[in-house]
Amino acid sequence: RKLLTIFAVAFLVVFAFFSTPQGHIEDHSYFAVWNVGSSGSNVETQPHLPASAPSTVGLVPKHIWQIFFYDQTQPWVFEKVATWHLHNPECSYTRLTRSGSEAFVKEHFVGHPELVDLYMSLRVPMLRGDLLRYMILAARGGVYADMDVSAVQGLRKWVPKHLRNRAAAVVGIEFDKGDGPMISGFVHEVQFASWTLASAPGHPLLKLAVNTIKDRLFALAEKQNCTLSELEPSDEDILETTGPASWTTIVMEALSGPAERTVSFADISGLQEPTLFGDILVLPIDGFAGNVPHSGAGTHPEYQLVEHGFAGTWRGSGDREQSD
Repeated sequence: RKLLTIFAVAFLVVFAFFSTPQGHIEDHSYFAVWNVGSSGSNVETQPHLPASAPSTVGLVPKHIWQIFFYDQTQPWVFEKVATWHLHNPECSYTRLTRSGSEAFVKEHFVGHPELVDLYMSLRVPMLRGDLLRYMILAARGGVYADMDVSAVQGLRKWVPKHLRNRAAAVVGIEFDKGDGPMISGFVHEVQFASWTLASAPGHPLLKLAVNTIKDRLFALAEKQNCTLSELEPSDEDILETTGPASWTTIVMEALSGPAERTVSFADISGLQEPTLFGDILVLPIDGFAGNVPHSGAGTHPEYQLVEHGFAGTWRGSGDREQSD
């Protein structure tokens, strides 16, 4: 019955893509919004929060964001998207295309021309996609998920009840070495997933991510002796500049701030339940990576919130886009 429901929702998602102006997503669109609540109204664009905004701007908004710069008609795309609608009927949903992302950045970061120029200069889709997810949540908040991620539980279950008035950002572990060996493809003993994350708008973690990645992109361009638009990063460059290895160092720095001490990997390794560090909720391995074949995943299936499909569309994505 659940499978039939998913297929039914997937049909409605496909129908929305191709039958209504509101749901039809084309590369030239600003950004398409589906409101899957009962009101049926669109979500209005909210202004970018100033740098002086408080660290906790309410709870995480009930809005799901996704990015897809590639073929939008692949069947698996609709299947994954359908799970987000199925488990979150009370949430609104936005998917940004390439040109839609440019319009979003120009509007929401109008007061930060250096960030607009940075984004517009990037020609590598993965570098753009990585930076964009952090910019989206810094400006608007909500939940970000890669297109190959399926929802397993609704957002209302992501934060334990006793922490809902305190958690303003949610991050999850994708790798935990523990007593085991390091695995190829991971840089840190504990690494955080960047395929799914959530925050309130204006959260310091996301502002830190945007500013840190900006600096690392310029550093990579200097290393390659080229402009941002000429970057030709390897997979390793992507991981350590904008990807999960980079995200991990940013998260660890943010966790250490409220604690007034350096939070180490030893404090995170072996985590068995969602744990709050300041106002950042850290999920154990099963939260965002319950289906991986390592790191003790599967011990607490009740905590699994998403399932990552590992489509790997980013690999080999160091190639630059063709100019329009």
